[in-house]
Amino acid sequence: MAADGRRPENLKVDGGMAQNDLFMQRLADVVGMGIRRPGISESTAFGAACLAGLGCGIYRSVLDIGALNRSETRFEPHLEASERRKQIAGWRAALQRVRST
Repeated sequence: MAADGRRPENLKVDGGMAQNDLFMQRLADVVGMGIRRPGISESTAFGAACLAGLGCGIYRSVLDIGALNRSETRFEPHLEASERRKQIAGWRAALQRVRST
């Protein structure tokens, strides 16, 4: 997306790794943007269940679903841009060393 000139303000993540606070903070630092983790760790499954509920008439509209309480945890980047670039360069150098040719 950044190559297209469209950079999101935040990333919203879910799933197993998203439960690791250290990983989430590191991700925010490396990508240089806020990371949002929903209160429901498997929001993809939750979304599918909500759409099924909509189809069965449990919910009247997507607005009803949107009104469900969804707390979230936010992780904001703390690295300066120069440090971020340095760490990414180090990561790329490490990848080059372990890649087979």
